[in-house]
Amino acid sequence: MARKPKKLAGIDRRGENAWRIRYVKDGKRHAEMVTGTQEDAIARRDVIRAEIAQSTWTAPASMTVGEWAATWAEQYLKRAVSARSYDRQKGILDRHIVPALGKIPSKSCP
Repeated sequence: MARKPKKLAGIDRRGENAWRIRYVKDGKRHAEMVTGTQEDAIARRDVIRAEIAQSTWTAPASMTVGEWAATWAEQYLKRAVSARSYDRQKGILDRHIVPALGKIPSKSCP
């Protein structure tokens, strides 16, 4: 019988190279997604814990759908698809999605 992989406190695997970091500050639960390796997620968790301990941590700022789409395109889409596919999909975002939904806060989206 195979052993289950060791579960790290506050870190969950959410995909191939995606990790969710969960933490509590002032009684409120927060979560942050990290793309990369498990070591990247552990490093980010440790930074968050240090910031909370030093009282320098601030809550993640709310982004609009347009800001999120730009970040997603640069950090994920650019690495995941070919240059031609990236240009096409980025164009669709810029011409259709951002003008229609770009000013909506991303927290209000399901």
